[in-house]
Parts: sequence; C-alpha cells; structure tokens
Amino acid sequence: MKITFPSAMKVTKYLSLFAFTGMASLAGAATFVIEKYGTGYSIDGNGGAIEGQQIYLWPTNTGNVNQKWVQIDQGNGYYSYKKEGTNLCWDGGNGGAKRQAITLQTCDNNDYNQHFSKVKIYAGTEVYRVKKRGVSYSIDGNNGAAKRQMIYLWNSSDSNVNQHWEYKNVADSGTPGGDTGGGTGGNAEIPSDLMRNCKQWKITYPTGAEDKTLCDEYNNEYFHVNDNKDGIVFFAPIRNSNGTTPNSSYIRSELRERTTDGSSDIYWTTSGTHVIYVKQAITHLPIVKPHLVATQIHGDKSAGIDDAMVLRLENQHLFLSFNGGVLRSDHTIKTNYSLGKVHEVIFEVINGKHYVYYSEDGKLEAAYKAGNASAYLVKDGSNNYVMNKSYDQAYFKVGNYTQSNPDKEGSQTGNANNYGEVVVYDFWVEHK
Repeated sequence: MKITFPSAMKVTKYLSLFAFTGMASLAGAATFVIEKYGTGYSIDGNGGAIEGQQIYLWPTNTGNVNQKWVQIDQGNGYYSYKKEGTNLCWDGGNGGAKRQAITLQTCDNNDYNQHFSKVKIYAGTEVYRVKKRGVSYSIDGNNGAAKRQMIYLWNSSDSNVNQHWEYKNVADSGTPGGDTGGGTGGNAEIPSDLMRNCKQWKITYPTGAEDKTLCDEYNNEYFHVNDNKDGIVFFAPIRNSNGTTPNSSYIRSELRERTTDGSSDIYWTTSGTHVIYVKQAITHLPIVKPHLVATQIHGDKSAGIDDAMVLRLENQHLFLSFNGGVLRSDHTIKTNYSLGKVHEVIFEVINGKHYVYYSEDGKLEAAYKAGNASAYLVKDGSNNYVMNKSYDQAYFKVGNYTQSNPDKEGSQTGNANNYGEVVVYDFWVEHK
C-alpha cells in the first residue's frame, strides 16, 4: 500500500521540489562557507537552531556545520540561505531597514525578506556584495572582524569592504533534506535509486503508517533524497499527530528487512553468517530527549531478545545497546560523536557471535570486502566480538528510530526544530 501525503508534500521523481520544507528548486543548490573577505571570519549560525537566532562572525572553519549555508535558487537572480541541519533561513526582517539584524527564521520561499541577490565585487573571484530583495540595503559585517560581531543591513556600497563576502564551496554536512558529506554528489531522484534492492525493505513512517512498495516511491516528508542526490533522508518530527507501532511508543522513519523478492517479512536465526553494512550520518536529535537509534538487529521478543543489538546516540555518546542492557551492558564506541559525521558500521553475526566494525575514514567497506578490516573492530576487552548469544526471529533495520515522542518532548512538541534525522548513503545485507 502506498502512503498518501497532502499534495503540498509530494515530490515527483522528476522534480527536486521540497515543498514540505519550504524550499524552492534545489537542482542548482550548493553549500558555502561565507567569509568576510580577507578577515578569516565567516557567517556563523551559532550552535543553536532557533527562530530569531542572530547570525554573526566567527573564525572560519569549513568543517563547522554552523558555518555551512545551503544556497537555494529562488529565481530571477535571488537566493535564500538555509542553515545546514535546520529548516531556518536568513531573514532581513519585516521589509528590511538600516541596522536590521539578520536572523534565522523558518524557511519560506514566498517571503521576500529571505531573498537576496549577489553582486560580484572582483572579477575572477567569488567575492560578492549580498543585497536584500526590495530594498537598497546589503548584509554588512560592521567595521573590522571579531567574534560574535552581528550581521545586519546597511546602505549598499560596492566600495564598502564590510559588505564583501567570499563564497567558499564546501561539502554539505547535515540538513533536513540535505547532505552530510557522504560523497561527492550523485544523481538519485527518489530513495529507491539509492537502494540496492528496493523490494527487500519496507518502511514505517512517523505517522505509524507502513509501506511495503518502495520501488519508485516518490520523495515525501519523512523519506526522500538529500540535496546532493547521494543519500536518503529519514526524517522523524515530534508532533501531536505522530503514530506508533504496536510494540513501541517512539517515533520512527525506518526500514525493516524483508525477503529479497519482497514477498514477506524475513526472519533468520543467528546460525550461519549475517551481515549488514550501512554508511550514514546522524544529523539531528530531539530537543528534550536527544536520543536516537540507527542500525539495528531485532530478535525474538517472546524470548526476551527484542532489540538484540543497536547503534544508539544519546547527545554525543555513541554506543551499542543490547535490549536496553538486558542481554549485556552498553558498550561505548565514542563519547564525542559530532552530528553530521559520516560513518560506516557493520554488524556481523557468525553462529551467535556478534561483531561490530566502525569507521569514520570511509575505508571500512573496502577493507571488509578485502578481508582486512580488523583495525575497525569494536572490541570488548580481549574479545573481538561484543556479544555471544543465539536466538531466532532475527532481522535487520536501517534508518531513524527516534527515542522520543510528544509525551517526552512536552511543550517542545510541534517545534519545527524538534526532530530526529539520519541520512543513509549506502547499505546492504548478506546472509549465508
């Protein structure tokens, strides 16, 4: 059964129109760090992501997600600028006025306060003056450059060096519907373009609805291709309209493994060899309870197995959990995971022994296939495996299982910035 969304949320296979995030055509979208020319300070969106947050100058760091801005073509020479990891755009205020601070507001294609044009300052460079639509004011970095210097509107002048901005094209890193530096770009139009076998999976949406027909499934709010066309975005907002599955109260946008021909759900035992590989990035966490699970092995619930082994992030703590500590204690992978960091993970079960491989250097899959991935093993003391347990009724899951809901989030429920998100670049399973 196909899940049906309101027409404003649909995205056809042939258009990159993300109406549900307020974004115009992203066919020519690019991501930039925008530096006040010659100063070493760039426009920064702060570590938070809330409406009304002022943008300011901070020492340039092209790896800092807070300095990455998705330039969205609004047509007629105008652009909007969306902060990576959010649905918040530059906004020049109500009409725009001298000394008006530039703040972050929910992206809205039809809001001219979020439209800016670019005037090249020096031929042969990527240095521009950036003018707000409909007024004679441009964004200005004030005299000099210093930490926390606010960005505001001032009289447009090509000769004013405070209005000279150098655009540095960078790899994207984490936006709702965006990129997380997973690759150099791609040409995917819909999620199944990035699935090795679209018949082998079904999805559960945050509404609680299930879809078993993912081949040629159009992009939707919860399951769509990112801006760079090389990753699948699993988006789970915390809303009062959330639905749940029978055995959980938490919100998910997540794939569940099926047989290779898609005829039924698959269940396997821990005898033999079973492998799942995922290249992904966790890009956003809920506000009140910032917990999320990405990549899972499930087992026989009636035997007390259930979430046999999962990769879980709580704030910056990335760890393995074994049915919430029932099967064994949690096992830390790292304590300082940075949202948007692309990583590879392999879960391998061989006759009951559970092995985990983890890498952030992009070389895990090749090493594993070459038989020399031992450097990436997550070890438990002297053991190469993290758990030795046999069970049946097993299956893999991929995507985003947000560990929160409206009850947990309380007054933050419905906040546009309250969601869990994972971007998956590649994944496969093998049973033998």
